[in-house]
Amino acid sequence: MSTQRLAKCAQKTNEAENNGLIAEQKQSERQAENPSDKSCRFWNKGVLKSLNDIDLSLSASLSVCASQDSPYGEFRPLMKVLEISCHGAPWIGGTLLAILFSYVESSQQVLVNLLAALILDLLIVVTLKALARRPRPSSNAMDMFASVSTVDNLYSFPSGHATRAAMVTYFCIAQFSLGYFFSLALFLWMIAVGISRVLLGRHYVTDVIVGLTVGSLQYKIVDHFWLSSETCQWFLRPMHEHFNY
Repeated sequence: MSTQRLAKCAQKTNEAENNGLIAEQKQSERQAENPSDKSCRFWNKGVLKSLNDIDLSLSASLSVCASQDSPYGEFRPLMKVLEISCHGAPWIGGTLLAILFSYVESSQQVLVNLLAALILDLLIVVTLKALARRPRPSSNAMDMFASVSTVDNLYSFPSGHATRAAMVTYFCIAQFSLGYFFSLALFLWMIAVGISRVLLGRHYVTDVIVGLTVGSLQYKIVDHFWLSSETCQWFLRPMHEHFNY
């Protein structure tokens, strides 16, 4: 029985390595076909090209849940759940609903700052993606949940899910009394979201690493420019007048 398991694991490892080589070849062909693409020229200069080649090969070999036919395609539904759990739409929509049904000024202040942080995250990620113009991995199935932005669909650097996961994690740990176990669970969720982006073939490894770094810096920005209770109430005044509370 153990021999069969070892053989199965070895087979899956070989398949992952083969997928990595195929994805790397496809990426090279795509860049060769578009020599005038600014993004291709940017990621293929000097030392950056060597690092990009390593990143491309490593990421391709790790995209083992990119499709149902991938070596570990049976875990793809779990990866999709993690994808949805950190999507911008549920977080922004949920924060707006929480603000609407919150009647305590201190809670409203935290929620308005969280909403501002989520909007800041979207602006920073879209701007960085538009500037870097790094194409998504060829293994990406292009079936992202509720993706409407052309920039978000086409480009991968940095990972928006990774930036959001890091920012939300540090925000919640700092602003809510979660306790040790809930804080640990939230931190593990952040790491799992980042890993899932590579396993799904959505992003390269460096997209996720930079995304987690950018997300932590985003919280520092939000914390430094924390909106006062008076400012938050000024923003919420139209809603108060509309709903008469």
